[in-house]
Amino acid sequence: MAESFSAPIGYAIASRPPDNLKATIFVATFLSAPNRLIGALARLPLPLLLGLPLPLPIIRKFLLGEDAENDTVDLLRRSLSIAGSSILAHRVKEMARLRRTSSRLWLPCTYIVAANDRLVPRRHVEEFRRVAPQIEVVETAGPHFIMQARPQACAEVINSYAG
Repeated sequence: MAESFSAPIGYAIASRPPDNLKATIFVATFLSAPNRLIGALARLPLPLLLGLPLPLPIIRKFLLGEDAENDTVDLLRRSLSIAGSSILAHRVKEMARLRRTSSRLWLPCTYIVAANDRLVPRRHVEEFRRVAPQIEVVETAGPHFIMQARPQACAEVINSYAG
């Protein structure tokens, strides 16, 4: 399973799969830079900016959804704090460096699309279809962090796919 930032890693593993890898599930993710603003963001003093607490309206609008439980918001904030601003800044810079890929994936794949994702544009689904024409795309209502915001719906997709 490769969610959000981890898709390039999941893709690299799936492109040369070990014998025991039977399928890959991608979730609200991308193989090339998710949007044009990433390059501009990567040039800012990110460790300083990302060290500031994310305002609740930003978390709700872009990450977890307007109806996110306070406990879920708190868990996200703690996770970001544990990761630290230098790690998050490094991730933004790595995202800015991503370019289109052409290696095909032959394993069974599923892509869970977050229907209300405000960070990863829907065009990234086509990028996955280009490298994995057999990919099954499943749209699930929810924000970018779809697995955290709609765990039951994602579990149902994963279980039906893995089962």
